[in-house]
Amino acid sequence: IVCPMVEKDAYGFTTEAPVIGESYARHADTPAQTEAKRIERLVTGAATLEAADAARKENAVPFGGAIDPFKEAREASLPNFMPRRGTAMQLPDRLHVEQKPLTHIEMAAALRPQFSAAGMEWGVAQYQRMAALYPDGVMEEQLPEVAKRLREPESATTHLAARRIGAA
Repeated sequence: IVCPMVEKDAYGFTTEAPVIGESYARHADTPAQTEAKRIERLVTGAATLEAADAARKENAVPFGGAIDPFKEAREASLPNFMPRRGTAMQLPDRLHVEQKPLTHIEMAAALRPQFSAAGMEWGVAQYQRMAALYPDGVMEEQLPEVAKRLREPESATTHLAARRIGAA
């Protein structure tokens, strides 16, 4: 093996070494950097590092398209969907909804706007008459009938209430 002779200056540095302030030279590539450059040339199929950089800028397909990274995903046979088996439930034929009669306060809250819209005053007297006529409350569908009955004069409603109480 023949090695070239390295000449040194008076300070022990090689004569070919860069001088501070006059020139610049980078460090030699590490083994990892050298391998990374070799892999880059292999992936792009280029002979030089400049050609590999140009291929990367053009978004060239790695390995010239010989390797398809999604081949397994595209060609995979997926299992068929298996529906879950349901459980039979015993339900009644028709749904029965039980409604509660409105309380006196709910009745008054619903009737007050109707009386105000008709230009009549809603007060303690109307509330007491309503409570006397309907002690157990009424269903919501019966509110128009209740409003009509409360708008009648007191003597007529008292007579109707007496008749209603006598019927019970």
